[in-house]
Amino acid sequence: MKKLWLILTGLAIVLADQASKYAIIHFFDKPEPPPPVDVIPHVLRFTFTTNTGGAFGWFKDGTPWLIGITATILLVGVVMLVLGKIKPGLLTWSVTMVIAGGLGNLIDRMVHDGHVIDFIDVHIIWNYNFNIADSAVVVGVSLIILHLLLDLKGEAKSRPAAETASDHEH
Repeated sequence: MKKLWLILTGLAIVLADQASKYAIIHFFDKPEPPPPVDVIPHVLRFTFTTNTGGAFGWFKDGTPWLIGITATILLVGVVMLVLGKIKPGLLTWSVTMVIAGGLGNLIDRMVHDGHVIDFIDVHIIWNYNFNIADSAVVVGVSLIILHLLLDLKGEAKSRPAAETASDHEH
């Protein structure tokens, strides 16, 4: 049942990402594109842009490499999930988010001649546009890092207790 929820969550992310990009493309697809749309003035606006690079425009025009790297990460992630090699719980949800986000952007690169559609502009933070798939990847990777840090903290807490117990045995 949990695998079904993971699949449905992943599909929901991909569908929300693709639907939002479809809507943005069609809204801005005019002879003269309208100016950015302020959703929350001075904070959030929708601005249609495309990106041939990775995050923050890195690896601009690196489409073949980005497709290969993304496809490899997706394949490894899916195989690890299917084989149960990832701890259940937070980590499986995190990996699912990364896979879904990667898939959303991979679809863009395949359909839009190597471009990813970006439109969310939170200009109080930085001057880069992003999309729902990017958000899923960032949240997923952040949660993976959190999981790893919590694991390290747990190991550090249990290590002194185990060492103290073994010292008393000798």
